[in-house]
Amino acid sequence: MFRTEALSPMQSGRLNAALDREYRLDGVVKSLRSHLEELAAAGPLDLTEGDG
Repeated sequence: MFRTEALSPMQSGRLNAALDREYRLDGVVKSLRSHLEELAAAGPLDLTEGDG
């Protein structure tokens, strides 16, 4: 798991801004944070290298 305690206030702010940004994912507009939380709740993530 990624640890955010060691981030500077600027890095932490940029990370939170990026996670709170909304995207259209699977036809639904939601924040990147909520999308990642849904993926994590669905089970282990497959972290293989791909084309994209």
